[in-house]
Amino acid sequence: MCTLLVVPLSSDASRWGAAIAFGAVSAATGIIAFFWIAMMLAAEGAAAPFLVVLAPFGLGVLVFGLSLLVRTKTAR
Repeated sequence: MCTLLVVPLSSDASRWGAAIAFGAVSAATGIIAFFWIAMMLAAEGAAAPFLVVLAPFGLGVLVFGLSLLVRTKTAR
C-alpha cells in the first residue's frame, strides 16, 4: 500500500490530488480483496455474485471524503 502511495504523494500534491490518490488506492485494493469473495459466491451458484465487488467503491468514496475533511496541524 505504501509503495502505491509514494508516487502520487511524493510531489507537492494538492489536497484534492492526495484525496483522489487515497480513495483510488483504497478502492483498488478493496476490489482485489472482494474479488475473491465474489469468486467464492460464484462457485456456490449465488445470483449476481460480482455485485459484491461494488462495495469497495463505496469504501473508496468514503476514504476520499474523509481525506478532504480531515485536517492536520500542518494543513491549517
